[in-house]
Amino acid sequence: MKPGEKLLKRDKPAYVLDATATIHFVKITMLNLILEICNAYITREVYAEAVERGGAYPDALVIKDAIESERLKVYDIKDKRFLEALLRHPEIHVGEAETITAARELGGLAVIDEKEARVIANLYKVKTAPGCLFLLFRLLKLRKITINEAEETLEKLLTSGLYLDPLTLLTARKKLRAYTSEKG
Repeated sequence: MKPGEKLLKRDKPAYVLDATATIHFVKITMLNLILEICNAYITREVYAEAVERGGAYPDALVIKDAIESERLKVYDIKDKRFLEALLRHPEIHVGEAETITAARELGGLAVIDEKEARVIANLYKVKTAPGCLFLLFRLLKLRKITINEAEETLEKLLTSGLYLDPLTLLTARKKLRAYTSEKG
């Protein structure tokens, strides 16, 4: 930042979405709700994965439309050295590394489902959130969906092919039940 420049105050947080979160929220027809609660970004690699290589799938068209209408932005990373450092970790792939790099550059949150990628991001002091579950609970907290809709959304995410290990799924369901008890 140059002297005299003011920080721009964002009305919404910047979330850099990985392919998993983007694709699954499209599959359950809830991407628009996500786009309402944040300034949403995907990286060039996530775009390639979700749209270019997934072009035959209906969700690719929905993502492309969100980009063309400028509700979802494609971000081109700038810090190639940082990206290369991340790619030295065999646990993560290019899309995750770009998502982490973009979140760092934008001062945003890397929304990534894969735990290994979040652990690596945290080593580099990049803020992360656990992908689809984070987005689900964020929608609930912001009252964009009710508790019943949140429970249905979790089931829809699982039906759409989202894999959650048994402990994570159990924890999410307990958290939803606890939320019901608090509000009910």
